[in-house]
Amino acid sequence: MVIHRLSESIPLPEGDVWTLVSNESEKLFIHNDGGEANIRTGIEVDLDDGVIGLVVSCPDSYVTVVPSIVHKSGEIVVRVRNEQSTGKYLESGTKIASMVLLTLSKVEKDRGKRATKTKA
Repeated sequence: MVIHRLSESIPLPEGDVWTLVSNESEKLFIHNDGGEANIRTGIEVDLDDGVIGLVVSCPDSYVTVVPSIVHKSGEIVVRVRNEQSTGKYLESGTKIASMVLLTLSKVEKDRGKRATKTKA
């Protein structure tokens, strides 16, 4: 796996659970009652075959993340929703999401075939 920061101010992710922060150049306003925005994280990845990233809300964020799966190379972009009754500003460096790295196992070719009965 290759990880590349697009900005030195963005923390470099480590381990299997990453904290993702906003890397937008300007303050973003997210409208209330379901307003949504795509937020750039400044982290580019090239995941190994069989590895995916599950992007979810982090406990200390004031926006809700639309859950997504990262499985391709490129910058991680997070879709967020403001479900509160007032609009919110989101600044660069604000925690927005967590990403959990998962390794998928290969399913054996013969797995799932029905067993056949034999006569005794």
